[in-house]
Amino acid sequence: MRSAATLPALLAITLLLAGGVASYPLPPPGSDRPSPGITQYVETRGGRISCWGVAIHLDRLTFRDTISADALVITEAKHHGDLRELMTWRVGGSGKHLLIQFKPGMGDFGSGNEITVVLDEAAFQPPTRDRKVIFTMTTDLI
Repeated sequence: MRSAATLPALLAITLLLAGGVASYPLPPPGSDRPSPGITQYVETRGGRISCWGVAIHLDRLTFRDTISADALVITEAKHHGDLRELMTWRVGGSGKHLLIQFKPGMGDFGSGNEITVVLDEAAFQPPTRDRKVIFTMTTDLI
């Protein structure tokens, strides 16, 4: 039996990556798969280049075709706010990639910020043994 103190550590996988900028958040068919983890989604909108979201790439796990808002939490560090209302997300790459980005007109991450994405076991097919999978990344342009 595991103690309650160690349970959160055993149920979460935290990836703290400062990886490179994703040129293709959801790789086109036939391209090389990116390394597992989280990357910035950088794009120019309205003449301004910024981090407009993140892409999560899996290796062994697989996302469901669609992920409900109940199966994920998207927060940012500056205001500790839940961003799900401001964001869109879609699964691609045969369930190996998840792109999360701001809806048009809803802003960007700006500087000095960090995004955390918490995915519930229901986001994966089949559901994971882990209760939560957590990805965190700085949103300052790398």
